[in-house]
Amino acid sequence: VPITQSNDWVIGQLIEALLTSLLCSVRLLMMFEADSFSLGVFWTAVAVATAACCVLYGVFQRRETQPLKFRGAWLLMASGVGGLLMMSWLVLFLMREHAPASLGVSHGSFCAFGGWMVWLAYPLLVVPYLLRCSRLYRIFNQSAMEKLFDDPRVGPAAVTTEAFLLKLLLAAVTLCAGIKAVLDAVQVDIGVIGFGCGNDNMVVWSVMHVVELIILCAVLYSVRGIRDDFGVMAEFSAVCLVWLLATIGLVVVSTLEPNSQLQHWFSASTQLSDVHGYQISAGIIIARNLALFGISLVWPLYRSYVSPFVALWSSVDALHSLDALLKDIVSIQYFRQHLTRLSMVENILCWVEIELFRDMPSDLQRHQAMRIYDTYIDDDADLQVKLPQQIRARVKRAMDLGVPTSESFSEVQHELFLQMNQVFPSFLTSDSGRCCFRELEKEENLRDILERSGMI
Repeated sequence: VPITQSNDWVIGQLIEALLTSLLCSVRLLMMFEADSFSLGVFWTAVAVATAACCVLYGVFQRRETQPLKFRGAWLLMASGVGGLLMMSWLVLFLMREHAPASLGVSHGSFCAFGGWMVWLAYPLLVVPYLLRCSRLYRIFNQSAMEKLFDDPRVGPAAVTTEAFLLKLLLAAVTLCAGIKAVLDAVQVDIGVIGFGCGNDNMVVWSVMHVVELIILCAVLYSVRGIRDDFGVMAEFSAVCLVWLLATIGLVVVSTLEPNSQLQHWFSASTQLSDVHGYQISAGIIIARNLALFGISLVWPLYRSYVSPFVALWSSVDALHSLDALLKDIVSIQYFRQHLTRLSMVENILCWVEIELFRDMPSDLQRHQAMRIYDTYIDDDADLQVKLPQQIRARVKRAMDLGVPTSESFSEVQHELFLQMNQVFPSFLTSDSGRCCFRELEKEENLRDILERSGMI
């Protein structure tokens, strides 16, 4: 279903449901006897959940701004909700472990609820990261991108839109729910819950984390070459680092448990009881989910307000004239290669230096002006450009007076432009020009598929 403005009403209903659930939880908690520790944990969780809901609402409101739009705001929110649901169950677990009677819930009911929470919330947390990496790979991998454009069965970028990825996420969560229902029907416990429910150890849980870490690192490696204008690679790297630290912590805890196969390696004083092991593991997972929430939602939301990312895209229109070429950084690089072969590279270097001079603060302009004069214009300059003697004299006079301005170099830039314009036609037919055209065409195709994917 396409994402439209009607989602404003939907998100409002979801927030209202969350607040209603929170009030019901408060009333339910007050019905049972809870000690100060349980109450402290509960109200801390309430404060964190309230702040998280505010962040989710902020991401929703800013979903069309960068870098949130490029990363997929709906996928980010889905991952955030999955992490919050997992943390909510783990907080209840900590409260119940500290005071079993505080919640008034039986062990069986609590584990049944935790089983569904793991099977539904965990894929909701993890799968969006995999879908986002898959989308980046499809878009930025040249062969995959060509298949998207050439496939007559689907429109370009049809499989990279966020609406399509949300359908895949829904399918993955539904599949996990179906597997959970089947396992419950046949009464099979594969030990993915842990925490004293069913398979009473954290080994399976730790193995799952190791497998997920390997998958995340492999996916991260596959998209290492993408154009990272919006900080996505930094996000994925931070996510992998957090996951690595959490995995190491869980593996260490599982090896120190009494029923671990490695318990003979450790003395009795270093072993953890089951309860302490579960509590530490729950704390590690809560800390991991909070870190992921901050990396993937809080930081991009903050950046969208403070300094939104702006990507600069090149186009083949840059080859229509020298004036257009000099406004495009990619074209300038290839044109510089051509001028190097013609022993005229000092022209483009001087022209760029003067452009930088024009944009500098006034207190820095004199130093830059002296640098330009000494490098390109002075009679003893290392990279002296070819200029009429009268122009060179006027620039020298301005430098001697100590008041160089933008107008002091205007004639120099104009003369350099005329000289470069004479060799511009030869650049278009040169190897550098053809390479430049292919690079600009690739850039245009990339921008086109990003626009069709709804990422920019």
